[in-house]
Amino acid sequence: MAELRDRHDDLVRRTSELRASLGTLQKTRGASPLRQKLLDRLGKATEQVDELSRTLVDRGAKAAELRATLEDSIRDLELTAPAATAGPLPVPAPF
Repeated sequence: MAELRDRHDDLVRRTSELRASLGTLQKTRGASPLRQKLLDRLGKATEQVDELSRTLVDRGAKAAELRATLEDSIRDLELTAPAATAGPLPVPAPF
């Protein structure tokens, strides 16, 4: 999950950089080809961010479900003492 979060964060930074570049190009004449190229990249990066966000949410929900199941299992766990033996416990031999 950490790797996915890192990738997600990198893509979010990248989309922010692309938006900043587009804002700068807005005032520049003759930059239409570059502006279109950046818009295309921004669209692809945004799709990837959305996909990673969904994956992170799905995996987080699954982890929460598993954690709850584990907690329930631990809560329901019953420990019993071993049955009493007929005599004293054997003493281990020295090394």
